Amino acid sequence: MASIAGFTDMRFATDALTTVINSYGDALGKTTTAIQKAKYVSDIMFAANRIGKTEFEDMARYLGMVAPIAASVGVSFGELGAMISIMSAKGRRTRTIMTDLGVAMTDVAFPTQEALKAAKQIDKTSGTNLLDYLGIANLRKHGL
Repeated sequence: MASIAGFTDMRFATDALTTVINSYGDALGKTTTAIQKAKYVSDIMFAANRIGKTEFEDMARYLGMVAPIAASVGVSFGELGAMISIMSAKGRRTRTIMTDLGVAMTDVAFPTQEALKAAKQIDKTSGTNLLDYLGIANLRKHGL
């Protein structure tokens, strides 16, 4: 799909699709086939490319840095695609975006004592509960 459209070569496209499908598993749809999941993933990647400034090949190259982490903390692939799109539209480079998102989500999954204190102040006890409560976009507002 992606390689046929001329956005990247088959190696990068296949690696990106399998990384996301393996990371998200049934969160992409329990009854959908691997082909349907691959289409869904590539549709989101194309949308992020079209709306943001990221290149499809760059996304394909660096998704492995963040997709497994995002899936483990409950960030949907659609939400991840939107974050990548928004951040790239503001001029951030794709590799930097993936690194920053991975670090932020890891910090949420394994919060520091300081983060746990902040979470308790708003009546939440774990990083993933805090993420559910605030959403990733609001974490910075609360000093996390």
